[in-house]
Amino acid sequence: MSSRKIRAFTLIELLIVLLILSLVVFITAPNLARFVRPKRSESFVVKLQNTLQYLNELAILKKRFYLFIFDIDDRSYYFRISEAGNPEGRVRERYLRKVKLPEYIEIKRVFSQQGGEVYEGRMIIPFTPRGFIYSFSIDFKAGSKVYRLIANSITSEIVLKEKREED
Repeated sequence: MSSRKIRAFTLIELLIVLLILSLVVFITAPNLARFVRPKRSESFVVKLQNTLQYLNELAILKKRFYLFIFDIDDRSYYFRISEAGNPEGRVRERYLRKVKLPEYIEIKRVFSQQGGEVYEGRMIIPFTPRGFIYSFSIDFKAGSKVYRLIANSITSEIVLKEKREED
């Protein structure tokens, strides 16, 4: 029989490596959060833009009237539908559920063509078989960036613009 030596790490060596790795993670984790939060903010606003485009196309294709309700006081948005047999106006589309705004996003400005600037309460925009009726814009602030969601009723475009906040 041959006697071969088995080489292995000692427990102390493993603990030292784990300590070094945990220190590196502890030091770099707060810096990584600076990169993740802006992407989450942008992702939220892009999701809202895509949802509104979907709602516009759905109203046109199904020839139905939907309401987009942006609730400033509740920091949320949701949708209602006008149809027979649905007195509450509940929308059964899975993409059109009520959404709360994340805490890290601030509502800077809400503007509707029908009523001007909205400071409190709700902004209600009808989406019809011919598209949405009123142009509107919503400004969100996340960190140093301001995102402006612009919906133009003449061209039926919903555009997202990003800009740095002016000091």
